[in-house]
Amino acid sequence: MSATSDEQATAAADPQWQIVAAADDDDDKQPELTPEQKMAKRYPQPVRVSFLLGLPVLDENSSIIGHVHAVVRTPQGKIQLVMPLGGFLGFGARLVPIPIEIVGMLGAQVAVVDMPGDRFLSSPTWTSSRAQPLGTNESIRVAITRR
Repeated sequence: MSATSDEQATAAADPQWQIVAAADDDDDKQPELTPEQKMAKRYPQPVRVSFLLGLPVLDENSSIIGHVHAVVRTPQGKIQLVMPLGGFLGFGARLVPIPIEIVGMLGAQVAVVDMPGDRFLSSPTWTSSRAQPLGTNESIRVAITRR
């Protein structure tokens, strides 16, 4: 049974119907997840720091943009991977930090999942005075991803 045009006009003019419609619109808008919440949804697994050192880092196109040089903890307690960027054959490269929340393990590779690869060019240069390197025997939790 379909509604007549008079019934549709009455429903559209009814303030109660408008409140229900507005509530339905709000249900579609979910709050943006923090990087930590996104990482938790990717089933982080313990990984030894020694395993991460030297692994290739992939951008969203699965191109290698560098290799893990170090794993550090910031003064705020956040874990970061440090990767040389730019240069030629290792000369002239600068170290950039990669937050652990935006990467995932893709087999024996580290894939950046929440940041375009070209944003690394504008990333700040990492300095050792702001973070402490983690020992090779320490374990950290790294998300798992797939392409």
